[in-house]
Amino acid sequence: HHGANLNADATSSGHRSGERSLQITDKIGGEAVVANELDLSPDLQTLTLTVRPAGQSRPNVLVFHRQ
Repeated sequence: HHGANLNADATSSGHRSGERSLQITDKIGGEAVVANELDLSPDLQTLTLTVRPAGQSRPNVLVFHRQ
């Protein structure tokens, strides 16, 4: 996927890490710049997105509840 604001060396790869989990890693020039993990709760009501930017010691955690 290439867009107007996307570096030509940028790649993304992802895989299922569980029944309701997905891990996606974004790289530029072969070096990871951010790792994302998406987890859906067993009742399908809550989505948790954990963002781990390279060089940052603590992740950003976003929690979304279905309404």
